[in-house]
Amino acid sequence: MNVLIGGSNGLIGKVLVDKLRSEGHRVVRLVRRETNSVDEIKWDIPKGMIDITSIPEIDYVIHLGGAPIAQRRWSSSVCDELWDSRIDSTRLLVEAIGSMSVKPKAFLCASAIGIYGERGDEELTEDSNKGDGFLSNLSSEWEEVATKAPVDRIVHLRFGVVLSPNGGALSKMLLPFRLGLGGRIGNGRHYMSWITLSDAVSAVMFLLKDSEVGGAVNIVSPYPVRNKEFTRLLGLTLRRPVFLPVPILTLRLLYGDMVDEVLLASQRVNPKVLTEEGFQFHQPKLETALPPLLKKL
Repeated sequence: MNVLIGGSNGLIGKVLVDKLRSEGHRVVRLVRRETNSVDEIKWDIPKGMIDITSIPEIDYVIHLGGAPIAQRRWSSSVCDELWDSRIDSTRLLVEAIGSMSVKPKAFLCASAIGIYGERGDEELTEDSNKGDGFLSNLSSEWEEVATKAPVDRIVHLRFGVVLSPNGGALSKMLLPFRLGLGGRIGNGRHYMSWITLSDAVSAVMFLLKDSEVGGAVNIVSPYPVRNKEFTRLLGLTLRRPVFLPVPILTLRLLYGDMVDEVLLASQRVNPKVLTEEGFQFHQPKLETALPPLLKKL
């Protein structure tokens, strides 16, 4: 099959491209630089430009793009960038799909469990209502734009915290934990809904090839953990103490509103759709997922 991918250079995108190609599928990547091969198509998101004429007949479209959520303090300009990088790129891709003479079979577009907002101990499924806050509004608008794609099947990939030592949240935690400075955030009671990078990619492949499901899909492990348990298991795996809690006030001074919506928001998310569709997680429990992730470090 032929697959067009936006955001192919990100944490998930890189592994997904390799997986698809290893199975013999053709991957056409959307890139912002000048193209280097026939399997690359240039697009300019701020200018709303994409080289439609060079797109071959495509079976599936996957969009994983967007500026990193948790790398900087949320100034108004950063929030604008987070919003525009997702909404504008998705809108441009939807328009490109509309221009294709032969429409793809499905459009799989990234979203996030941030759509649920702060929910305490409430168990959340794809049927749960959206929450409040910037991330919830961003994710909701992102999904709304994606639904405009003129294809028969649209999937909103609601990713949780994707664990990999090579990027994302886990890679940022490793240095302080190795130095013995890691600890729970605040009281550590908020839930973290996570998934390994390998399982996240496998879930996308499953939804691409082995399922006809449409709509929202939570891409998380069936076993979310509280932050204090995540901290304990990470310290245990790295053989480092985790005595010192991270002061919330200090984090808020450094990162502002991002702290409450990303680091402190409690989201106990259940992957109901994946489970009902028969997807098999390879590393569903954190205590067995962390050691192989970190064994070479």
